[in-house]
Amino acid sequence: KAVSMHKIVPVVGLEGVGKSLIINNIQGTLEHTLPTIGISKKVVAYKDTIFSFHELGGREDFRKNWEQYFKLLGHIDGLIVVVDARADVQLASVFTKAVLGYRPFKGVPVLFVFNNYTPPGVADGASQRLSQPMSGKPSKARHITRVVKGMGVPELAARGDHPYSYSACRVTSFDLPEELDVRLEHGLDWLVSNMNHTR
Repeated sequence: KAVSMHKIVPVVGLEGVGKSLIINNIQGTLEHTLPTIGISKKVVAYKDTIFSFHELGGREDFRKNWEQYFKLLGHIDGLIVVVDARADVQLASVFTKAVLGYRPFKGVPVLFVFNNYTPPGVADGASQRLSQPMSGKPSKARHITRVVKGMGVPELAARGDHPYSYSACRVTSFDLPEELDVRLEHGLDWLVSNMNHTR
């Protein structure tokens, strides 16, 4: 099969949610990361698609610059929003609303990646390699659909006429997988399919 042209996909999320780790997982790179300061760009081959990932640092003092960077970027093919499934998703909802409300991005497909997800019935401390919740307290596992609904994903996507899907995975610096998380793979397949249909 022929490899498609580069697909420009910003990767956004609050600080410490695992944006760099997820990109490395897609790339097949096993390495620990440092917080992204500013912007990081990586070109990654995924099956028949070449992604040009533009990861935007999630620090509070940089998020105010996201819109300016979006203006410089101009055209995008898709968007990945990374959320820490263990944390209070309301803050993530606020910044996501701003991103999806950016008018030039109207209609682009959005993949929500809920990282650090622990399915109900699985203890968060089942493995010493797994990271602890941001609060430092034991997390209460929630079904992913409840997390999605709690964040208001359907309403957020509808505001900008965005087709959307979501994946729940666990990609942490304490548990670097050797292969691409299958749930993340399914989400990426959806994103590729919808980028090809909508752009």
